[in-house]
Amino acid sequence: MIEAMTRAVPKPEVPRPILLLGGSGRLGAAVDRAASFRGRPVTLLRTHDLDVEGLPSLIGRIGGRAGLDMVLANGLTDPALDPATLMRANAELPLEVARAVLAQPETRVLTIGTAMEHFPDLVRNNGYMASKCALAKGVAALSAEMEPGRLGHLRLHTLYGGRPHPHMFLGQVLAALKAGQPFAMSHGMQLREYHHVDDVGASILAVLDTMPDEPLQTLSHGRPVRLRDLARTIFFSFGREDLLRVGEVSADIQEDRIGMFPPSPDRLLGPIRDPVAGVVAWVSEILGQRPGVQPGFDPQQ
Repeated sequence: MIEAMTRAVPKPEVPRPILLLGGSGRLGAAVDRAASFRGRPVTLLRTHDLDVEGLPSLIGRIGGRAGLDMVLANGLTDPALDPATLMRANAELPLEVARAVLAQPETRVLTIGTAMEHFPDLVRNNGYMASKCALAKGVAALSAEMEPGRLGHLRLHTLYGGRPHPHMFLGQVLAALKAGQPFAMSHGMQLREYHHVDDVGASILAVLDTMPDEPLQTLSHGRPVRLRDLARTIFFSFGREDLLRVGEVSADIQEDRIGMFPPSPDRLLGPIRDPVAGVVAWVSEILGQRPGVQPGFDPQQ
């Protein structure tokens, strides 16, 4: 009887190992944390240690016959960098990796992009966005040579959490608050979605679980905020509204065309933090100062 009951219990599925490129970065570290929480073994691979020709052999040693999932979370985000350098890191290298595993049917590859790829007319003068558009185009073409569900490209909105990036909007806000210096910005009517990096790390694992046949996917919660309103909330929360200078910097009026994205399915986007409250809490953590929005404060006024 005991033997019969033992045979009736299904064996737990062995989790597929993950080969993570870019694990030292903010997003890669979040993927590593999420994978560890779920018991998925992770092998970190640094970009300068990457041997594209030797990838099939490395994958065979790590994944065996069951294969593995590769997450390419590496890349450069500063648009001020040399366009050729951005193109090499963000498009050419990930595509070389994907091509290197074409002949390994048990290996799946997920690359990372940006939601701004939906607006190619806005990225002509932005080397970072241009490189991500090139990556998406390459993934779409290469996926036609692979079995459905083997190659994916996940477009992300703006991340916060972890170390701030000085060249990004929130990094500049934090720098102004730390230094007590004025923060000049555009009219701030641009809509942006903000996602905590740990929420996105968990979502990336969910994407790997359900790799859709359509290779290009956008991860959205559908709750954007205008940059003006976000900045007002942050500066008022820490009693430094005197530093905020809205409308003193020119902006591409076309950016106002970027609107709301439909929310992703619940299976891909689990419980998330409130975008504005989450950003304020993160800023509080960085500054070591508790926020306190004044009663009756309305960021849209």
